[in-house]
Formats: sequence, structure tokens, C-alpha cells
Amino acid sequence: MLTLSHEKLLLLYTILRPDSAPQDRFRAGHRLARMGDPRPGVGVQTDGIPELDWVEIPGGEFVYQDGQVYSALPSFYISRYPVTVGQYAAFVESDGYTNPAYWTRMGWQWLDGRREPMLWNVPKWHILNHPVVGVTWYEAVAFCAWLAVKLGFDADILRLPTELEWEKAARGTDGRMYPWGNLPVPGGANINETYAYHHVGPHFLKRTTAVGIYPQDYSPYGVMDMCGNVREWCQSRYLDIGRVVRGGSWFSNSLQAQLTTRNWFYESNADYGIGFRPMAVIYPGNQFLSGS
Repeated sequence: MLTLSHEKLLLLYTILRPDSAPQDRFRAGHRLARMGDPRPGVGVQTDGIPELDWVEIPGGEFVYQDGQVYSALPSFYISRYPVTVGQYAAFVESDGYTNPAYWTRMGWQWLDGRREPMLWNVPKWHILNHPVVGVTWYEAVAFCAWLAVKLGFDADILRLPTELEWEKAARGTDGRMYPWGNLPVPGGANINETYAYHHVGPHFLKRTTAVGIYPQDYSPYGVMDMCGNVREWCQSRYLDIGRVVRGGSWFSNSLQAQLTTRNWFYESNADYGIGFRPMAVIYPGNQFLSGS
């Protein structure tokens, strides 16, 4: 049985308390990264394979965008957190950047000898329990295929979520605008609360934080960090010119962080505010993704 030190327990208590200040959350999460973050779904297993904490999203009707109702989605699983730096490191250190089997044809052409994502060795962004940033759509897709193979399944078992899947996982079935309701709240997520035209509160950390340390940024299904921290690549195309990015990031204002906000980038784009999280389809009899 894993026994946690007194310091780790205090750090976990800090990030789980709803009234903890964002600055205190950041410091606690950063300290956990140095000590070894014990939370399920944040790091890697003893065999070096990323340990994702899968959340079941039940099929059925839900509200999409401005009151459009969709009922065709089947059940699926999605990662509770965005992929972390520590988890992506397993891909980098394995054959992720050398095996073309994980990459789309255009992605392999784009790769052109690269061995790591942009910003990989920049200390501000390279913190093990923070979401990985500086990844292109090509790299996110390749990671999902690599992880599926490492788990012993066909590469199409895991992929990026579509817009519809992402939004249902974030909003639930009642069409809420934020994970906690319809109005922004101070300290609710890692966003820019200080933006003049959409001022919410005094907080703006100007960087990513450890995943899952804002207990209010918690969807009706328990999926975290969909309002803030990093925007996320989706599988869906945008007008055949790029790929959709959903969610808010650490530099988004409260309007941009609404769960209905849509954006897009070229597949080869990458910056310090975009990450990703995988989803998994459900096949009858394959219950290997039933959670931690």
C-alpha cells in the first residue's frame, strides 16, 4: 500500500480545498511535481506506460452549442486530465518520434527528423505534472496511436475527441457554460480573470499549472481542466483548413473560457497554450478502460 508523507498530504489538501488561492495551488502543484505527484492519471506506470485516468461519458442526448440537441453519441471514455509533460516524455523517450506507424502521412512529412515538441526543454513549461504544451495536432494524434499500441490494442482504439465528444464531456447534458454553472467565478479555473472587458477576479498566473488542481473546473462527469489551463486539440476538421481547438487556457479571459467557445489552428501549429487529452471508444467485451 502506498503511504504518503505528511508534506504530500498537506500539498494534496491545498489543491483540493475550494477556498485555496490560485497562487497557493500553483506552489503546491509545483512542489508535488518535484516530489513525485501521487495522483492517479498524472504520471506513468512502473512499466513506463502513461497512466491515464479514464472517465466514462454515457451515451444519450445532450445540449451542444447554443441549444442544439444531439442524441446520436454513444458512450465513450475520456482522460480526466490533459496529457502531462511526464506522460508525454514516455512517448519522446520511446519510439514515438522514430516509428512512422504512429503518424499520419502528412504528420510524418512534417516531422522531418524532429525528436521532441516545441518548448520541450524550456523550464517554465517542462514540469512533469503540468499539461504538455507546444505540441502540434500531428504530435497529439501520434501520441494517441502510440499509447493504444503500447496498451496492446489497435491504434484506432484511442484518438482525439471530436468537438461533440469534447463538449459533452465538458458540459454534461444541461448546456451549462462553465463546469460549475453559467457564470464565471473568481478562482474557478486557471484563466486570465483580470482582462478589462471580462473582469472576474484578481487572478492571472500567466502560465500553466499542475493538472487537476482547480476543484471547480470539474465537469458533471468529473473531467477536469476543460475551462482553463490549456486549450485542447480535437479530431474535428475546421472548414478543411485546420483542426478545431476547444476549451480555455491560462491566458483566456472568462468569455473565451466558456465551454461553447470554438477556435482552430493548422495541424502544424503549436504554442504555449495548446495541449490535448485522448478519448477511447467502447467495444463490447473490452472493459479495460473502466477507470483507475
